[in-house]
Amino acid sequence: MVDHRADIYSLGVVLFEMVTGRLPFPYPNPNKVLLAHISEPVPMPRQFNPKCPIGVEQIILRTMEKSPKNRYADMSELIQELHKILNSTARWSALQEAEMQSMSGYQTAAIRKETPLVQSSPTKVDSSSPQQKPRLFLAYNQKTFVLPDKRNLIIGRTHRDSLADIDLGPYGAIQNGVSRHHAVLIKEGTQWLIDDLSSLNGTFINEVAVTPGKPVLLKDGDTIRCSHLSFKFFM
Repeated sequence: MVDHRADIYSLGVVLFEMVTGRLPFPYPNPNKVLLAHISEPVPMPRQFNPKCPIGVEQIILRTMEKSPKNRYADMSELIQELHKILNSTARWSALQEAEMQSMSGYQTAAIRKETPLVQSSPTKVDSSSPQQKPRLFLAYNQKTFVLPDKRNLIIGRTHRDSLADIDLGPYGAIQNGVSRHHAVLIKEGTQWLIDDLSSLNGTFINEVAVTPGKPVLLKDGDTIRCSHLSFKFFM
């Protein structure tokens, strides 16, 4: 049944074109365009415009979900998400400022207050000095995951007996296509690597796909994307 969520999809197409300067499926044949909207995955907007904020990309992708039930319930929910993006942009700037200050050997209490610790996994996390510990920053939902001193950390979503050390369930994992056991962070001495666990929608480092079974070394400031959820990794 066609309802208001069809309009939300149409708005997503308009947003996609505004951000990228092109249509999601620019085929010359109208029938092929129609078939693509039904069956082809929506391209990642950041593929065509790397400056597109990750949160905006996620909003566009959700508005263009194939299944109406996976889109925003109504326009008010979409507007709320857009407001979150504005707030997260401010927090992202605060985090970058904190990084620059910590490199210079100082940081302010106000900045530390802007980057709260989130203990979302079964593993207990030491909340002391979060700026000095390896961490993942989920800008879209304004969450920081400080990595505990553990060799392997599963990124995914906890479901019954299937546990994830970094549980993305409360942060839109299902809507964004994150598998239960999506990826694993591996600690090797003072370094961290990431490997894809044959996830359904893939793991990417700086938009380069991670091949399952071939861990990739992480560098300070790398962007990790699990399906449509993206993080910044900081040492």
